[in-house]
Amino acid sequence: LAPFGVNVNAVAPGNINTGMVVNDAMVQALSGGAPGATFDDVLPVLGALHVQPTPLLDPIEITNAVLFLLSEGARAMTGAVLDVSAGNSSRTTA
Repeated sequence: LAPFGVNVNAVAPGNINTGMVVNDAMVQALSGGAPGATFDDVLPVLGALHVQPTPLLDPIEITNAVLFLLSEGARAMTGAVLDVSAGNSSRTTA
């Protein structure tokens, strides 16, 4: 696509604070099925799975990365993957 002036890049998002991540099924899974568990109850468990203690990003943070790729500032970028995960992509497992 380069001959046509099209740059191809990608955004690799981390966990975003949306219903896809913050939902009853996730809360039940991380709480071990504890009755009445809330997202706040399982946040420490979710945080322990990631490098950052609060791994959820706001949707605007992903939007800003996309807007950058659409801007003149990214004119020379092609074939790049922007890691927008607050360090969660580099998490380690024990």
